[in-house]
Amino acid sequence: MRVSTLRKVHAYGTLLGGMMIHLVLGCVFLFGAITDYLTSYLHKLSPDVSYDDTFPVLPVSLVLSNLFLPLGRILAQKIGIGYTLAIGVFFCSSAPILASFSNTLWQFYLSYAVTFSVGFGLAYVIPIVCAWEHFPDRKGFATGAILVGTGLGPFFFNLIADKIVNPEGDSPEKDGYYAKDITGRVKEMLRFLGLAWLVISGVGMVLL
Repeated sequence: MRVSTLRKVHAYGTLLGGMMIHLVLGCVFLFGAITDYLTSYLHKLSPDVSYDDTFPVLPVSLVLSNLFLPLGRILAQKIGIGYTLAIGVFFCSSAPILASFSNTLWQFYLSYAVTFSVGFGLAYVIPIVCAWEHFPDRKGFATGAILVGTGLGPFFFNLIADKIVNPEGDSPEKDGYYAKDITGRVKEMLRFLGLAWLVISGVGMVLL
């Protein structure tokens, strides 16, 4: 009975850990919610940057994330799922931190979109496969439980980003971009997100 209980705790702990990791991975969609802040920030650095230039970040991230999915399987076969997952979540967590040091649009694309996408591809499937080992007859349930995190991630972190960058809920200026006092907090937001993702995904890995 005791062994059975421990196995059950481990099984549901794996679901929680997978959900936490996907809470971070789901933030591939977060750019759509914070694009106004990030575009305004880049516009202040370079007035030539507009919403037309940053619009492709999300679709590029989504395409690259799917293209890198096979890389996760290949790397896991070579170095193991633990190391592959660790590299993946590290890339995802590093993306906004690296982006906070970007001074040009292309630096932002490389640091945010590409870096996060590589991490997404490496890490996405591993928590689900780990959960399947504990729920071999309930794979749909296990997958669905973990993917809840994918949807909740952008929702929660959008609220947090708003509180950091724009706590007063100010609107953009007449030109469509946010004022300097708001864009001045974008770096802080990006670094907070990166550190938060690292902690959350780290705890999730332990639970797996």
